[in-house]
Amino acid sequence: MLLLSVATMSDGQQHHQQQQQQQQQFLLQENKQRGNLRGLEQIENCGADGSCSDESFCDSSNNICVQCWGGRDTYYDNPGYCERKFIDVDCHIECWRTQDTVPKILQCYTDCPVPPQVAECIAGCFPPTFVPIEPVLLLAAGKFAILTKTGVTTTGVTSVTGDIGSSPIAISSNTGFSMALDSGSGGAFSTSNLVDGEMYGADHAVPTPSMLTGAVGAMELAYTTAAGRVGPDFTELGGGNIEGKTLEPGLYKWGTGVGITSSLVFNGPEDAVWILQVAGDVTIGTGAQMILQGGAKANNIFWQVAGQTTFGTGTENKGIFLCKTAIVFTTGSSLIGAALAQTAVTLDAATIVKNSVCDTGASYSC
Repeated sequence: MLLLSVATMSDGQQHHQQQQQQQQQFLLQENKQRGNLRGLEQIENCGADGSCSDESFCDSSNNICVQCWGGRDTYYDNPGYCERKFIDVDCHIECWRTQDTVPKILQCYTDCPVPPQVAECIAGCFPPTFVPIEPVLLLAAGKFAILTKTGVTTTGVTSVTGDIGSSPIAISSNTGFSMALDSGSGGAFSTSNLVDGEMYGADHAVPTPSMLTGAVGAMELAYTTAAGRVGPDFTELGGGNIEGKTLEPGLYKWGTGVGITSSLVFNGPEDAVWILQVAGDVTIGTGAQMILQGGAKANNIFWQVAGQTTFGTGTENKGIFLCKTAIVFTTGSSLIGAALAQTAVTLDAATIVKNSVCDTGASYSC
């Protein structure tokens, strides 16, 4: 930043500078009072040895002490990370950032309209305000860890925490579970040593058939509802390759398949919702992990997949998968959420832990 000496300024220059300073102070105070910004404020010059008073940092490049007037860890997860954000009436933008005691200064200036090369700076200075979107209601389908129309098959030592349902196909279509009919319920469900829950088929005793019909209908409705959400916040992100990306809450839409090879992060508060509309397949590469940060919950991540979902060997996955076709768990893969498929689900030594919501209005306990 170029600082002009007052002694060399003309009267007009001094007047213009005074106007700018007054405008900056006005806007800065206004933003503070609104409480909608977190940032750095210049408080004094650095000492000769580079020292500053408590809770402030020396920006050695400008020889000023700066202090985070919004709180050192009130906006970002990483303590000590704060920023100053300012935009004046002429659309000049200034960004300052610092990390702990190591200054990392970012400054950028631009005029309206915004050139593409400063878009990143602006985005850093003015992160979008989080407005949660509504979750997809699963209704009766939220009872199940796995729900299918054409059955579930497993090989290896699978572990399912939650209920499994299949309809309109019979319970015998679920293979590899060594099921036993539960006599205490009058034959309303079966059990398996691989399932910490109950297994339901369309030919079980009343009231199971009608319950399953309602649950499958709710699954289909949830899929249609998720697919019908409009106004996506992000379209064709990464061309379908979202490897290594951090997804903020919102509605995502792809006209292709989607895949990752090693990692994907969902970062948002507890009430944050993600809806991912995928026109093709979802493919999760061997050993890949989905990571939740900032309070994000698996039961608020909705994958609406028109094709097949395949979880690669040893993958760790999160979310409610609403699939028009099949869901395939390869060896050692896992899911926290729910697998709701309109065809079949296949498991190979997989681990599924139900984390979904049976919404108010269901006629039975989840």
